[in-house]
Amino acid sequence: MNKLEILAPVGNKEMLFTAIANHADAVYLGLENFNARAKADNFNSHNIKEYIDLCHLYGIKVYITVNTLISDSEMDSVVDMVGRAHKAMADAFIIQDLGLAYQLKNKYPNIVLHASTQMGVCNVYGAKVLEKIGFSRVVVARETTLEDIKRIKKQTNLEIEAFVQGALCVCFSGSCYISSLLKNKSGNRGECLQLCRLPYKLIQNGQIKKQGYLLSPRDISLLSRLDEMIEAGVCSLKIEGRLRRSAYLAQAVTSVKNIIENKSTLVSEDCSLKKVFSRGEFNKGIYLDTKTRGGIINSEINNHLGIKIGCVLKVQKFKDIFEIQIRSTHKLASGDGLKFISSKEQQSLGVGNVKVLGNNEYIVYGKVSPGINADVYLTVDAKNEEALTRKERYIFIDAKVRATAGEKLGLTLKYNNIEVVACGQMLEKAIKNPVTKDQIAENISKLGETVFRINNIEVVTNDVFIAKSALNKIRREAVSLLIREIIKNYEAENCKTYIENMQNKSKTHHFNNKFNYYIISNREELDKVKDKHARIVFAPCIYENEKIKCIKNIVQGQFYTKLFLLLPTVANFADLKLLDDIIKSFKKDEIGLVAGSIYGLYYAFLGYEVVCGINMNISNTYSSTLINQLGAIGFVSSVEDNLFGLVEGGIKYIGNPAVMTLVSCPFIEHLGSSCDKCKYAKNYEMVMENNVKLRIRRQKMHDCYFELIKDKKPLTISGVGNMIDYRD
Repeated sequence: MNKLEILAPVGNKEMLFTAIANHADAVYLGLENFNARAKADNFNSHNIKEYIDLCHLYGIKVYITVNTLISDSEMDSVVDMVGRAHKAMADAFIIQDLGLAYQLKNKYPNIVLHASTQMGVCNVYGAKVLEKIGFSRVVVARETTLEDIKRIKKQTNLEIEAFVQGALCVCFSGSCYISSLLKNKSGNRGECLQLCRLPYKLIQNGQIKKQGYLLSPRDISLLSRLDEMIEAGVCSLKIEGRLRRSAYLAQAVTSVKNIIENKSTLVSEDCSLKKVFSRGEFNKGIYLDTKTRGGIINSEINNHLGIKIGCVLKVQKFKDIFEIQIRSTHKLASGDGLKFISSKEQQSLGVGNVKVLGNNEYIVYGKVSPGINADVYLTVDAKNEEALTRKERYIFIDAKVRATAGEKLGLTLKYNNIEVVACGQMLEKAIKNPVTKDQIAENISKLGETVFRINNIEVVTNDVFIAKSALNKIRREAVSLLIREIIKNYEAENCKTYIENMQNKSKTHHFNNKFNYYIISNREELDKVKDKHARIVFAPCIYENEKIKCIKNIVQGQFYTKLFLLLPTVANFADLKLLDDIIKSFKKDEIGLVAGSIYGLYYAFLGYEVVCGINMNISNTYSSTLINQLGAIGFVSSVEDNLFGLVEGGIKYIGNPAVMTLVSCPFIEHLGSSCDKCKYAKNYEMVMENNVKLRIRRQKMHDCYFELIKDKKPLTISGVGNMIDYRD
């Protein structure tokens, strides 16, 4: 892909028209089921062709999101749904589930697949696995560094798509199970309850150290980093927000385009974006840098704040409402939205009647009673939003009419290098009142209900009679021909064949799940394991070669199987170097690996024994078939087995899984810690509503990552094929 692409979110038809009007290069949208925005007013596979054709008419690509996990019983219906959209000429499909990717590549070999950010690919090893499967693009995890983007670009042929504007998940992509394990609503099924946006308390030994929206991240706005991202290899600039308003979409597309084309300043666009949606100050690229520790969270605000425009001067009771006198730099108008913030509370107000006092002072009316001197924020600028969503976009064409006696009426329409000709009735000389050039031009230019407008029109005639109905008919026929030719030309130019890249497809074997695996993080936990035939999975708190070798030697002396090393869910380029040095210091028959996420499968290509862990989200037998062919020797069934059950051949996870994996450091965010003076300790907890406690556990490689653990009573262990988490 050579052209830079601005990719817009579309949650309904209104947003689709807004994306077109604001010159988005591509859109992504969901169908009736199986996409990560189940609450969006999605399209469906039976009507999608008309919307794909409309987008292709404007040269806009359409990507269909099928970015959820799929069960065995659902797979056939999902594949059929995708097949209908594929037949309708959707440009690509954004996929999370490995089994779905496997099935789609088998049934529709030329289908174009983009790997969803939910796959959690943040380094070149994960990208190489995707390329081997047959993906053509990776939507990198939001936590991906610039250096990792450069390496993916240099070492693979994948297109790279990255988020540049919108909401962030605090949890690493695809590994958030908090809604699922606490409320039985899976984020991996499009049902996220956004429990991260609730208030939390950070507690140590029963003492509250901080409280607020401790897991609520700022929105990202990477306008100031676009040049770096593009230079690193990003070809698609993705805007988040299928559940947002059309005005937000219009502003986001416009702002990204303005910065790319040097039409505006960062300060101006930053202000414009804050007006349509922001949770305070934006995150302007913290994750792109190597050390990504603090500045991710806004513990004070968890929803739209807007921009500060003034303060409250006076509040007076009037009948059953309040008169609120405001000094404002913004000219208040009916339809605006306001938020009042004081030290104690936040209150919102939709503006109805406005009384203008002069000197930038106004009176508005409402049932809220903000405090004197409360700050006033503008959350909706009614006139601005009307202007943003009122835009229309037309395709300008040239026309030539030939209306001469003794010949058939002819109309030629031309768009770029595409030309169509429509023929009408045979024409005769007019006995009286011949049609004029101006009358013909006026009629042919009546394109109000179409996407076209006439740029230039040439009329050749010699005093003939033409009924208006004949002109109307030939205009409609020519427009219909032109639409078909533009779409046909688009499809010929853009529909490429991607060949599946998987090797050794015939090399399959049965998974050996007769072993129990015990996850331990220290010698004391290892001593509790009595089964000498068990496989030991070492998950060190700190990844250091000597500590791992020490545990390996003990396992080698006391157990009948070799040590397996748990690879963390997240690993940037510096972490990969550390892991490579550790892993390659052992012989391949001395150590096995448990993949924390998809990048771990790359080591199977190098000849290591790899078991796919819980964050690989194996939820169906098609996924297990694929990872088998990629070289995995086993897999842990999805931790969301309440939804998918235990997948055949899988290992059951027993213990306390992480409900979230954090790249941001809660100790830097909330306790003023630093890497030089680290305040991390094992006895910290995040406590949410109903006194639900989430223990904080750290994994340290080159960088640190943090897991939130929901403690629960140990489960009874029986039989074989379990992965038992013994970690404290």
